[in-house]
Amino acid sequence: MHRHKYTEYYVMFYNTENFFDTIDDPHKSDNDFLPDAKRKWNTGKYFKKINRLAEVIDSVPGDLPDLIGLCEVEEKSCLEDLVRNSRLIKGNYSMLISSGPDVRGIETALLFDQGVFKLQSHQFISATNPQMPENKTRDILYAHLKYGQESIHVFVIHFPSRIGGEEKTEVKRIFAAGRLRKKIDSIQYVTANAKILVMGDFNDLPDNKSLTEVLHAHPRPTGSAELMNVTASGNPGDGTYLFKEQWNLFDQMLVSSSFKGGPHQISCDLKSGNIYKKDFLLKKGKEGKVSMYKTFNGTKYLGGYSDHLPVYLKLFIN
Repeated sequence: MHRHKYTEYYVMFYNTENFFDTIDDPHKSDNDFLPDAKRKWNTGKYFKKINRLAEVIDSVPGDLPDLIGLCEVEEKSCLEDLVRNSRLIKGNYSMLISSGPDVRGIETALLFDQGVFKLQSHQFISATNPQMPENKTRDILYAHLKYGQESIHVFVIHFPSRIGGEEKTEVKRIFAAGRLRKKIDSIQYVTANAKILVMGDFNDLPDNKSLTEVLHAHPRPTGSAELMNVTASGNPGDGTYLFKEQWNLFDQMLVSSSFKGGPHQISCDLKSGNIYKKDFLLKKGKEGKVSMYKTFNGTKYLGGYSDHLPVYLKLFIN
């Protein structure tokens, strides 16, 4: 039985901020998130983290999201625990998670309702520049899904961070965007009006080169091969990541112009691309100063949610 009263489908993306389990993985740099580490990352904190993430996912507008993109997830077991110990268990989720070379061992992941979408194929695309092998970064997750006879091509990304300076690290994000664009071009070469959905933490703003010049992503695309940035509203103060009291719109959703409607099964409410910015995800300090309600502030345990806000989007069936 279909669990939607209406033919509305919700997509969300969330940077989970260090969603690690408590078990030492010798192949990953997870030593900060072990019971005997400075952060004393134990079972109680791990399951509180799960409850926090589930609370956010469950409270995003609409029913349980049909597509959930995540990043900073350590293992598939983390996803299984998240689903098993929350209302997500009422869904019918299948899950994909990358296994990339990032030294911290954090991955991109996708949960999708397999009662709605059928997985046709998937791929993990390297975003590490072979000429800069010391700068290993997360893989791009790609999933080809189908609803009925119509395809949707979903990408979940987590581009290289700005640690070391925005200008010095920009080349890494431009390279990662180039790898993503190459895959999108190959899909559109076969199917010109293919439905493309990209969601993730770009570690760049909507007007940075990786988005505008490489991905050709704009708030108002003019060509069929361009992408529309549905989270780039242009409103002052909009953002998903707070740094030095300034909001940065790092977490974004891009859709191809083929989502605009017409006689297709899957369409997109282009005005529904939004940031989920609720008071419970923030902390208010002295003189009204706002900060993110994070899991940790350095090594100090806060018990909050994440250092990023989620973004979401509504799809519907004509």
